[in-house]
Amino acid sequence: HATKPDGTFSSRLLGNRRALGAVSLVVADVAAKTIGLLITPYLANRMGPAEFGVLNLYLSVIQILTFVISVGGAPLLAVEYIRSGYTAARRLRAANLRLSMAISVVLIAISLAMSWFTPSAVPLASGVLIVAVGYVQALNIMELSYYRGAQTYRLAVTGQIAFAASSVLLTVLIFEFESPTATNRLLSIALAGAVIQTAYALELRRKYYAAPDKATRRSYTV
Repeated sequence: HATKPDGTFSSRLLGNRRALGAVSLVVADVAAKTIGLLITPYLANRMGPAEFGVLNLYLSVIQILTFVISVGGAPLLAVEYIRSGYTAARRLRAANLRLSMAISVVLIAISLAMSWFTPSAVPLASGVLIVAVGYVQALNIMELSYYRGAQTYRLAVTGQIAFAASSVLLTVLIFEFESPTATNRLLSIALAGAVIQTAYALELRRKYYAAPDKATRRSYTV
């Protein structure tokens, strides 16, 4: 029998790798959400109904802030990597991170103002941590999209699961040695997210980034 051209075999192999990577990301997402779900009974038991209700209110606000802070940049990163390659995707990534930081600073200023005028409704620490958690979650979404475009699936999967697992571990430690409050749960998530983002940044710094590539205004890439 005639053998198929090598190019066809390579294309199929590459396609299988992409499919396998996509599946692994889905599995990692399910695993991360499962980890978060498994800690829910522990949170409810340790925090009590009132404090657990406060936490759920905070998390609802965080979901909205995560979308606002990410400014829709995540879906563009994978597309930009596939369409224009490494340099363009890294520029867009940098532009999105800087824009997200600017939005977060504005949101923190708003939170501080609300805490000043209505301290009982928006405690200072909680307000800042709500923005911080929204920020690290927005960055996590964007980084996952970036690595998906780069087909760096192992790093994306590891980071996603590590984020969920470390936030749970920190929560248990802080709850047991400090106090089981909504603020401490947010602190745990923010710290875990900061560690994961630092790891992503260190990994990216190992790769070549020429001086002309440092033009990071989002208008240059979209």
